[in-house]
Amino acid sequence: NERRAELRERVIAEGVEQFLTWPTIVSTMFLGDAPPIKHEWEALRDSTDSGRWARAIREDDLGNPERLPYDAESSGSLVHQAYHLMTWERLTRRQVSCLKTIIEVGGGYGAMAKVARRAGFGGRYIIYDTPEFGLLQQFYLSQCGIEVECFSEVQDVDADLVIALWSLSEMSREERKQ
Repeated sequence: NERRAELRERVIAEGVEQFLTWPTIVSTMFLGDAPPIKHEWEALRDSTDSGRWARAIREDDLGNPERLPYDAESSGSLVHQAYHLMTWERLTRRQVSCLKTIIEVGGGYGAMAKVARRAGFGGRYIIYDTPEFGLLQQFYLSQCGIEVECFSEVQDVDADLVIALWSLSEMSREERKQ
């Protein structure tokens, strides 16, 4: 609730031009050049599908994201999300481009949706989050040319993949059951 309130206050007072520098975003969902990021970036770069991952981690200027010192075209957040997807693809021997529906629980500011779309996912992408973060996700992703559906209540939808990175612990037990 504190993060939601801070997000509302900042949007009203400052607009969204610098939202990826705000403490509530940086401390909970935007990675800079954290220690594992260079390893993850190298793994993406060295993968057999490196061109696809290079496109997926290309950063936009919206929100003023901190860029990596060794890759001015990307950020730690996009690299981290892409590394998760690349690892999932490697372990399952499936590609996100073959999926029909992805549900993400707690979508942050939309980085995973952005990476999935740019990595070739063309199906239905649903983000379940609080109303405030849903609005931020819709705004951010629409400015990046990415379409998603955002819900603040659990929907009964069949999905090929459910993504929940650090979000389940923030939900009530009842929401988790749903």
